Amino acid sequence: MSKIKTVLCGCGGRGSWLARVAEKTEEFEIIGVCDFYLDKAESVAKLLKEQFNRHSKAYTDVSTMYDELNPEAVIIACS
Repeated sequence: MSKIKTVLCGCGGRGSWLARVAEKTEEFEIIGVCDFYLDKAESVAKLLKEQFNRHSKAYTDVSTMYDELNPEAVIIACS
């Protein structure tokens, strides 16, 4: 069974937690992360690399991320 190609919008505390939960289910593959602040997106991408060997790309623009990656699912973790 192939994993669901998923992107994350919002890389604060809730977003990084949801990314880890999604990866632990082994049903999702986080292929991209997006936040208004690039350092937050890069931090979550690094976390996914270290904990799950996932090569997620960091973005600051959700439209660009969506167009480039064409995800099957989106996790929105914004307040």
